[in-house]
This record gives sequence, structure tokens and C-alpha cells, in this order.
Amino acid sequence: MKASTTALSVILLVVVASRETTPIRGFSPPSSSSRSSSSSRSRVAISSSTSPFADATAVPPPSSSSSSSSSSSSSGTLTLFSPCKINLFLRILRRRADGYHDLASLFQAVGFGDTLTLSLLPPAKNDEEDDDDVGEDGGGGGEGGRGMYRGDAFTCNMPGVPTDDTNLVVRALELMRRKTRGTTRPPPPPPTTTTTGSSGSSANDVMHDIDVGDHDRYFVADLHKRVPAQAGLGGGSANAATAMWGANELLGRPATLSQLIEWSGELGSDVTFFLSCGTAYCTGRGEVMTPVDFDPPLSPGTRLSIVKPDLGLSTPTVFRALDYDRLSSVDPEVLRDAFLGGGVVDIDDGYYVNDLERPAFDCLPELRALKERLLGVEGFHHVMMSGSGTSIYCIGVPDDMEGFMAEFDGRDGVRVFNTKFIRREEGRWFESPDD
Repeated sequence: MKASTTALSVILLVVVASRETTPIRGFSPPSSSSRSSSSSRSRVAISSSTSPFADATAVPPPSSSSSSSSSSSSSGTLTLFSPCKINLFLRILRRRADGYHDLASLFQAVGFGDTLTLSLLPPAKNDEEDDDDVGEDGGGGGEGGRGMYRGDAFTCNMPGVPTDDTNLVVRALELMRRKTRGTTRPPPPPPTTTTTGSSGSSANDVMHDIDVGDHDRYFVADLHKRVPAQAGLGGGSANAATAMWGANELLGRPATLSQLIEWSGELGSDVTFFLSCGTAYCTGRGEVMTPVDFDPPLSPGTRLSIVKPDLGLSTPTVFRALDYDRLSSVDPEVLRDAFLGGGVVDIDDGYYVNDLERPAFDCLPELRALKERLLGVEGFHHVMMSGSGTSIYCIGVPDDMEGFMAEFDGRDGVRVFNTKFIRREEGRWFESPDD
């Protein structure tokens, strides 16, 4: 017992230590304001119980290539970049009977994010097996001296981030365990691949119960967070999607990408987006994701600055301040097509619509003042709040970057993150632009 407990401790310590504008005919853009041309770490073991649009259910499954991680899945450890997102536009359409809101938004992944290191532990015994060999910390005896582990271990460097089963990473790992229990990887793809955007399914769209296993698999997860909370950047949702992808890799890819997309809606509205290739039109609560394949005009590498004040707003708070009589009346498909045709730089400012910006500014007038200051920075093409805030993103590069950083970054609790648009290749995960 003592030797097995020591073995688990060693595994945990090793893993954690590793580390030309195109106008739309018949439409005038909506009016807009004019503008001139010490780480705290905690640990817990959780016991489990020709169109530009592509059909999300027809996305090919992950390929055998996995170089987007710092370690191969065969080694049992993956280190994955967890990007965040901005909303190029966000329309709130209606309040639903269940209390949620239907929305329509164009999401874009950016190269500012977190890092998730994920390791696969040896198999765990089923509950009906003898519990005598299992220690309080999940370690135990087992054949050949191999420990049997029951529970995920999760750590995070950012104070205040929960490390229990309310955290989306832990929930994502449990979801993957529950969904893939008693399954193995799908068979090889058929000779002819499914065309992106077509309907129907291929052999890879089916999970095969062909080798029911006796053991659940658990993980050690270490999250190095940089994305602040209550920023409107989807940091937690990205962490969940990253954990799902990584767990699927470490388990031998028992699930297709289509299945990951389907399951992700159980975790949260924005999680599904991060399983796209980086740009998507999202509807419903945000979980109905249609990948957008256009490059250019939304070119990877488009530069932007994300400005985050030391002020937070929860999403429910912003929605409670929402005045439905003051929502934009622009058809979101018009907004979507405008970005597809004109890109993010040359497009008119009026296409940058965020129905949550006004209520957020009503809650925190300081946000409105910050945006007004950013509108005066030469070099930025467009400035808008992302999601429910409180981050404000600025498309472009300041003419005087040094002066911009001196004026904003680190002043009055404001942080500036300079980054760019990113995309991922099919079958590979997102890579940090800093790597």
C-alpha cells in the first residue's frame, strides 16, 4: 500500500512539473459611432461516477498526426494550447422559455490562451471489484505492482480557479470517460473520404462497442491559465474543449470529431466552437456551430490587441441589464455575409454589432470610457467589446505601439494582450503562435 501511494505521488509530481470593401447591395450598414481614419496551486482527486459553410457533423475525424502537442499521445502525456475567442458580432435574438437566449454570432479564435498538460493514469478497477487494494488517494496494489487509480487529479496556477468537479476541465474528463466507456477507437476510414459540407455519415461517424474494457481511465491535468475570468473570451469553454480533444487522443481516439462536437453541448454554450477550425457561425445558445471556411478575408495572422480592465461582469448580470427594445434589428446573416465579403479591416464599423455592449456599459460606465479612449488610438480599425465583457478588442496595430502600451498596459488595472487570429488544420489541434 505504501509503495503504491508513493508511486502515485511520483506520477503526479512528474506530470505537474513538466511543463477593397465589398458593399452588400440593398443594405446600408447600421449607424455607429464614427471614428477617425505568485502562483497558487491546489490539487484535488475527483472520483467519477462552394458554400463557405461546412456541416459540423461531416467534419473528418482527427488524423494520426498530432504534432500540435509537445508530447505524443503514445508517451501518455500531452501539452496542448487552449486558445480564447472574440465575437466579431453578437446578436441576441430572443429570450427562450427555458431562460436562455437565442443568439447569432461569428466567433474567431485568437492566439492568446492557456496551456493544458494532460496525462493518462494506469487503469482503475471497476467499483464491483475488490476495494482492498485501493488507498485513500486512489493508489493501490494490482497485478505486477501497478497502481490502480480512481479519480482525476487537477491543478491550476491561477488563484480562485476551482479545482473540484465544478471546473469545466474536470467535467470534460468525466464526460469523455462516461461517453467512451467500454469502447475502442473506430476502424480505419473507408477509401473514399466524406466531403466536408455533405450530409450523411461515414464509417468514422460511428462509435464501435467491439472491445468492452474492464477499467475506467483517469487523468492528471495541470492548467496554466493566462486568460482572465469574466473577460468575454471563452477561456473556460476553451479549456473544456481542449481537455476533450486531449483525452480522446490519449484514449486512442475512440470518438470522432462529430461526436466530440455533439457531446460538447452538455458542458456549455461556447465549448462547441473551440472544436471548429477557428472560425464559426454559432446560433442557438451558441452550441449550434457551423464552421466557416474562408481565407481570405478572415486571414490567420490578422493582428489585434485585447484590452482587459481589472473589472468583471458575470454573464447573468449583463443579461439582466439587457433592454430588449434597444437591441439591434440587423439580420445576423447580413452581418455574417458582410464579414465574409469584406473581411475584418475594410468593413464598415457599423457591422461590428454586440447587443451586450450597451448593457455592460450601463453596468460599468468605466468600460464605455475605456472604449472611447481606445477609439482614439491611431492604427486601430475597429474597437468592440467581446461577448459579455469585460474585454475590449482592437483590430489592427497601433501606429505607436510603445506609446500605446505605456498608456494602457499596467495602468489602472488594465492589461493588454497583443495577439492575432489563428486557425488549426483538420486533424490537428491549435498551436500557440508563440511556439
